[in-house]
This record gives sequence, structure tokens and C-alpha cells, in this order.
Amino acid sequence: MENKSIQKLKLTEICFLIFFLLKPFYIFKSGALQIGDVFLVFSYMLLFFERRTIKMEDEDKLLSVFLICVIVINSIYTVVLSSTSFLVSSLYYIFNLFVITCFRQYIKSEAFQSSLKKICKINLLVQLAVYLTGKGEYFGDSYRYMGTYNDPNQLGFAVLSTIFILYLLDKKIYTYMLISVFLILQTSSMGMILAIIILIGFYIINTHEGKKYLVITFIIGSLFIFLFNYKLDTQEIINHMRIEDKVNKSNNIFLSFLDDRNMMIILEHPLYFLFGFGEGMTDRYPGYHGELHSTMISLCYYYGIIPFIFFARWLIHNIKGITPYQMPVYIALLLEAFTLVNHRQPAFWMIIILASSEILKKKTNEKRTEVNC
Repeated sequence: MENKSIQKLKLTEICFLIFFLLKPFYIFKSGALQIGDVFLVFSYMLLFFERRTIKMEDEDKLLSVFLICVIVINSIYTVVLSSTSFLVSSLYYIFNLFVITCFRQYIKSEAFQSSLKKICKINLLVQLAVYLTGKGEYFGDSYRYMGTYNDPNQLGFAVLSTIFILYLLDKKIYTYMLISVFLILQTSSMGMILAIIILIGFYIINTHEGKKYLVITFIIGSLFIFLFNYKLDTQEIINHMRIEDKVNKSNNIFLSFLDDRNMMIILEHPLYFLFGFGEGMTDRYPGYHGELHSTMISLCYYYGIIPFIFFARWLIHNIKGITPYQMPVYIALLLEAFTLVNHRQPAFWMIIILASSEILKKKTNEKRTEVNC
């Protein structure tokens, strides 16, 4: 049956799947167009020629208002501050609009959904193989592993989002969950680790009686991975999680969080929440460099509270119908979105769209039927 479903894939869908398969391989610097991204452009163009036009779905009209605000605000700052970095930021959103438009159409196909599950599994196995063969890269002189990516947080979110998609689409993910735990631990990203713990906790709770032995095996496997990774050395755990660095920056936990996430600027210049800071040229104020490490806070600060409300309404509109089984994914995703910037990653938008897809609703009904039986 699966072979037949694969044969039904359209060329547009195949290009998108190739894009997702090649996304982990960063040949050029972060933010630049990668080889996999070219296939997304092909996919969008083919979809356009196939339909002669591409109209935004009704559920994405709220998002379109937000995107218009993004382009306008960044364009104004481009002129005022004479910096093209704002235009580059706008291009990221246009790029992900391609992802949103294509994925919302493709996920309606069971053939595409089946192939996407396989790609997700392949991506996790490839990253594990890269690690085990010693071919992966580390961030600077640190022990933070980043695999084929340019940053450990990129790897962490890629693994996290991949297991999220598998969780939503596939029931048999025990092995891949273990692989995800292992790889995320190597990145030393506290936000990612908290997110995967949330997912695992709810996953165990939602597993019905007939699979208790698998749950026990999973728990034992997770403990083994943790102990193997840190060798029961308490100081090693503290160093690996950078706990001292995070706590000792300030006597105030809230201020420590803001400082660690490059967000002290929002306390000194809060008025930008009203009209937007623009996404780019982060070093315009002395003492600040780098972007805000929080998707939710940064989107509100970069573009102002009113455009952010349109984004928030679009987000709520998509996830409002999720079931208790799906809830851990979105709780973990939104929690993690407060600790790191991941709105430039296509998987972030794909997971949100999955919440409102008909295929996911069908899968949920099948799971309910199995439990009731």
C-alpha cells in the first residue's frame, strides 16, 4: 500500500520532500540560501504553474496581514537606517510563506503524509549516523554538538521539530524518540531539553494499557541515555547545561533570563513594543548585539503589539481544535519558542499548520477508535 501511495506523489510534492530532506545540510553560512531551499522554490513555482495562480487560504488571511506589516515596518527601517538587513529579514518571511502555502496543500494528501514520515525518520537516523561516525561539528571550542548544522540550537530545534511531526503523524516512534533525546542532549540546549521532557511525559501518560511494557522499556532507555551522556558526574551535568552561567549572571532570575536571551534591550527601550523595532541591525544601540532569543517576544518587539495580535490570532485559530493527544507538541513548541528564535525554521510553521489539517483530525479519530476498542 505504501509503495502505491508513493507513486501517487506529484512532482511539486516530491520537490518539497527533497527540500525537507536536504534542509539539515548547511553548505553556506546560516541565513544564506542552501541547496535544499532551491527545491522549495521549485515546488512553489510548479504549484503556481499547475494552478495558474496561488490564493492564500481563508485560514491564512490573518497571517497575511501580519506579513504585510512585517514588510512595511522593515522597509521603513531600511530607508531610515540605511541597512539592508531589514530587507533580508523580510525575505525570510516570504520564504516561509512558500512553505506555508505549499505545505497546507500537500498535507491533504495521504501519499505526501506517508512520505513525510519516512523523511523525518531518515533525517534523525542521518544525524545519529553523523554523530556516531565522528563527522559532526561542534560549536567553537565548546562541547555543544551541532552535527551538520551551523549552530547547536539549529540542530536541537531540527531534531525537536522532527519528532514533533512524527508524534503527530505516526504511532510507532519509540526508537526515534530515544534518538531525539540523545541528540538533543548533545546540543546542551536547556529549552530543547525541557521541551522534549514535556513531550515524553505526556507521551507516557497518553499511552494506553496494552503498551505498558514498551513504556517501561522507553523509560529505561531514556535513563540509560542520560547516564551514558553524563557518566553520573554532577559537575558535568552542571557544565553541560550551562546552569552556573545562566544563574550567576544576576541575582534576579527574571533579569538572568533576559540577559541570557539578549533581551535586556526591551527593558531599556520598551516603546518599541508599540511601533516595532524592526528585524535587523541589532547593534544600533551601544552594548547590544545579536537578536532576541525568543520567537514570541521578538515578534512582538520587532513589529509591535498590533501586528503581533494578528499573528497570535492566526496561531490560535490553527491550534484551537487540537486534542489532548496533540496538546504536548504545542505546549512544548510554544514553551521552547519563548527561549529561542525558531520562526525562521520551516518546521515551526509546518507544525502549526498540521494542527488544523484534515489528515491529522482523521488520525486522531482513528486513535480514539483504537482506544475504545
